[in-house]
Amino acid sequence: MDKIKYLAFITVLLFSFPVSAEFYKYTGPDGKVYYTDDYNKVPKNQRAKVKGYGGYESDADITEPGIKQKTEQGGDTQDLKEENESKQSASAGKDVFDKAREDLKKKKQELEDEYNAIEKEREELERLNVELKTNQQKLQYNSRVQDYNEKIKSYSAKVKSLVSETESYNSEIEKPMKRD
Repeated sequence: MDKIKYLAFITVLLFSFPVSAEFYKYTGPDGKVYYTDDYNKVPKNQRAKVKGYGGYESDADITEPGIKQKTEQGGDTQDLKEENESKQSASAGKDVFDKAREDLKKKKQELEDEYNAIEKEREELERLNVELKTNQQKLQYNSRVQDYNEKIKSYSAKVKSLVSETESYNSEIEKPMKRD
């Protein structure tokens, strides 16, 4: 029984890794817009009005003012084309990140469901352990415990995989922010 409690504890511990991909947008003292996934990095005077940010501005919001401003300032047509291409590739990257984020959320939900099923099975095993009387019942019980332990190993591997995928996703998200 100690193994089951130990594995349940490890499972809960592994499940406690954050899988959040919420970002916050704020304007720095230099007037530049910054993004962060750490609320504590947002200046205290802006925390009250900052909101969680789950996407990028649409192309229409970005492109139109930029074109008008460059045209009014006599900007070069090639500069406008390069800027639009850059923004279109950023939009395509946003779609990829959004899909990856949704996939991570789906995997997390599946793991939560699997965890709940494992917990129910653990409770059932604990209940059965009290009722064991014959050697045949004990052998069947031990077989079920072994199957249960295999499920926990499989679950733990899935959690590690999700944590790894989440860390990879977060590092990919942070790359564009580090360039700015």
